[in-house]
Amino acid sequence: MIQTLSVKGFISIDCGIARNGGYTDDTYKITYTSDDEFIDTGVNAKITSASMSANNPRKLYVTLRSFPNGTRNCYNLSPSGDAKGKKYLIRASFMYGNYDGKNEIPQFDLHVGVNRWTTVELPDASSFIYYEIIHVSRTTNVSVCLVDTGGGVPFISGLELRPLDGESYMGATQDSSLLKHLRYNCGGHQDFIRFPDDTLDRIWRSYNQTTQNPISTTSNVNRNNNFSLPSAVMSTAVTPSTGDALDFDWQTSVGDSKDGQHIYMHFMELQQLKTNESRKFGIEINGGQYSYNAFQPGYLSVITIFSIYPLNGSAYNVSIQKTNDSTLPPILNPVEVYSVRPMQISPTYDQDVEAITNIKTTYSIKKNNWNSGDPCFLREYSWDGLNCSTDVSINPPRIISL
Repeated sequence: MIQTLSVKGFISIDCGIARNGGYTDDTYKITYTSDDEFIDTGVNAKITSASMSANNPRKLYVTLRSFPNGTRNCYNLSPSGDAKGKKYLIRASFMYGNYDGKNEIPQFDLHVGVNRWTTVELPDASSFIYYEIIHVSRTTNVSVCLVDTGGGVPFISGLELRPLDGESYMGATQDSSLLKHLRYNCGGHQDFIRFPDDTLDRIWRSYNQTTQNPISTTSNVNRNNNFSLPSAVMSTAVTPSTGDALDFDWQTSVGDSKDGQHIYMHFMELQQLKTNESRKFGIEINGGQYSYNAFQPGYLSVITIFSIYPLNGSAYNVSIQKTNDSTLPPILNPVEVYSVRPMQISPTYDQDVEAITNIKTTYSIKKNNWNSGDPCFLREYSWDGLNCSTDVSINPPRIISL
């Protein structure tokens, strides 16, 4: 399959548009292509006119691909070069839009490779939702799979992959991915900042509280760190409206809290301080689970503070406290929180996958589920006619007969 790449290794797929179709999004200037290049199964569909009128969705959400057949159906993404060991942001987007006329919103699972990513749950027929994960690939390609768990026919509206700097988001490894919980543009009033402002195409939501004062700068921002943060996000921040402490709170669901969370706080001084002024503060999470003392942000220069080890709990409080010798209150620039997703199941041995894929292509094999992800795992989804190793000491698993 010929797989079309757009800006800087982006893979941007609008699921369900016509074969060889494609367009450039008017707002975000991202070029989308048809998903026919990435998957051989599924049925194209379109949301109803009523759903379009109710929500006026982006073009990405107007069409979709549904999968009435097979338990697992997978998109096979081939990023530029060998993906093994590289870090990516993957975003999957969904809008049901009563495309099948049943008005029954499905619920199903999303996998990346052979490991579960999340459960797709939509609040209603006319709402859209997207899920993001930061993932380090164990294989030469990246597969994203929709899994029927008995809650209705899986579908997908859009799928996007963005390469990341290997030194950023250090909580993401081959054994643990990071599922986005929140990503806030503190003090900013523009919602949904993304590409081209953010060259990595992260989506930033505005965050303002009545207990906080927004501040901003129009000066040029030095964004030279591994996170490549957009100027539109780094040029705003919040300070406490009263007192010497800035608090930031969030909660997680039971599933998200089980394996812990990572926080990434990006700081930058926005004001040119006078000689008799200083801004110093300490950072404490959950009363001392993580702490950082006497931090002083640099003027127009980004410094990222993050939790090296996962934080534990279901409710979190970040308290940023002015030090005794500081003349100015603390600040908070953009902040990101991610839930840890273990990726402990090993995919099938690379050379075995390459061999069986070559056999499939050479002989044009159209077996039932030979387009559904990893050949051996998970075992309930393994390809028909293959016998794979069952000895747990053999890791990664091998194809032993056909």
